[in-house]
Amino acid sequence: MTVFVCNRCDQSKDQLEEPPLGGELGTKIVETICVDCWTEWRQMSGNLINHHSLNLGMPEHRAELRRVMKEFLGLGAEPAVANLKAVIFDYYETLVQLTQPIRERHFDQLARSAGVELAPGEAYRHWRELTTSDQALRLGGERGPLNGAKPPFVTFREVWRQRSEELFQQWGADLPADRGCDAHADLHAQVEPYPEVIAALSELSSRYDLAVLSDADDDFLLSNMRRNGLHFETVVSSEELRAYKPHVSLFNDACARLGVRPSEAAYVGDSPWADVEGARHAGLRAVWINRHGADWPADITRPRYEIRSLAELAALL
Repeated sequence: MTVFVCNRCDQSKDQLEEPPLGGELGTKIVETICVDCWTEWRQMSGNLINHHSLNLGMPEHRAELRRVMKEFLGLGAEPAVANLKAVIFDYYETLVQLTQPIRERHFDQLARSAGVELAPGEAYRHWRELTTSDQALRLGGERGPLNGAKPPFVTFREVWRQRSEELFQQWGADLPADRGCDAHADLHAQVEPYPEVIAALSELSSRYDLAVLSDADDDFLLSNMRRNGLHFETVVSSEELRAYKPHVSLFNDACARLGVRPSEAAYVGDSPWADVEGARHAGLRAVWINRHGADWPADITRPRYEIRSLAELAALL
């Protein structure tokens, strides 16, 4: 056997004696992939076929296995999402940063401004205890309906105003509820994009129409976009449509504004239920952005597409 440097493992290994497949792809494999890497793929492909019950008599199953093979061997991944015309994004914690440390620093400052001395992070813990049921309040249940009748609508500001009043009462601070509500809205208006977002959106915008669909009030959402110089073909907010994700009406409205069918759009978000399950139920291709290495809920079918950073999205699509 001829010894050469394999493109995949970058080691001096035995070269395949003949192409394992016909056509140009087989030639490329024999020229660039060593025996060990090809054997590893053969073992992996058998596992994939059995695990996913692939029927190689079906063209779409063969095409999927071929795509995974090219990606595994480093031969240039084929597009995982075909016939795509638009990409729609969740906003907070998908494009811009609203992490727990950011929230803790915000509430630490709010407590100091109210003349309340608390340990770092304690003020945010108080807020979280008061807002435990707020998602269920907005959604009409723990997760909210995917379709059908929409629950009665309340804005974020309406809920934040009530919770701020309760928070100040707990702290014994004689402050108007609007002060806490406005401070929380200001936080949402001022947070910054994740470092890779601007470049990733610029690359994607040359290939797709881009939009935002966010559970947010218009004032702080649009203010944040202006502050960060983010521009999209259309922006859909829960306040505008008087409903929250995962209701399919929001996803359908975003697609209609872009002039695409749901099957021609991908939706990228960080929430397994509101973003991924909502988008899938509406017929969009869902991409889970899992920035912080979260575990996927056991009672929801895991999505086909998962990324850790928006910089990975263009290659995936």
